[in-house]
Amino acid sequence: MTATKGIYVFDPSYTRRCACQEPVIGEDGAPKIGANGKPRMRKIGVTCPKLEEKDHGTWYLYFELEAGEGGHRQRVRRGGFAKKDDAKKKAKELYDAATAGTDVLSDETCGAFFLRWIKGKKSLARSTRHGYEEHLNNYLIPHLGHIKRRDLKVRHLDLMYDAIERNNEERILHQLRVNELQEARDEAHRAWVKTSGYAKEGGTPSVPASLPGGHPGST
Repeated sequence: MTATKGIYVFDPSYTRRCACQEPVIGEDGAPKIGANGKPRMRKIGVTCPKLEEKDHGTWYLYFELEAGEGGHRQRVRRGGFAKKDDAKKKAKELYDAATAGTDVLSDETCGAFFLRWIKGKKSLARSTRHGYEEHLNNYLIPHLGHIKRRDLKVRHLDLMYDAIERNNEERILHQLRVNELQEARDEAHRAWVKTSGYAKEGGTPSVPASLPGGHPGST
């Protein structure tokens, strides 16, 4: 974004860079040697001759937002795009998000924001706070906590809801299986009680008159 007579205009720039490196050359014209005994290396960047090749390197974008408090310059940079059109699309997306109020310069994650938010709610009732913390710890932080606020999209929320629904379905299926096993166990127990004599009056099993080995049984 550039200033023209006080009016800011969205004017991003794009460059292609690569990860190619070359030795650092000293004033004597010889490569500088590092502590490991090997030549020190530096990234070539935009001057790499291979960038003339079509598929070498990736695209980076840069633009400025309207100056912040105290006239502080706000620079937006992103990189790693395979195509220039991808970089252009991202630049427009970032600009639209910034004008809508999103802090596209912040590196804060959703998890850090959630914790900061709940910490700032000093007047919450104990039960309300417990409910909020339960939702944060069980759902929001596990699914969204690692994502930067500036990168959060609707699709991330959709993925979270899908995962929660799958977990609920698995929990229900697990409980049904537990119920089936409990019913089978109870049925087996009833059958055992019936065949072993527990069902007779008094609730004690019938005992043979004599035990194995010729010893008389108790009566």
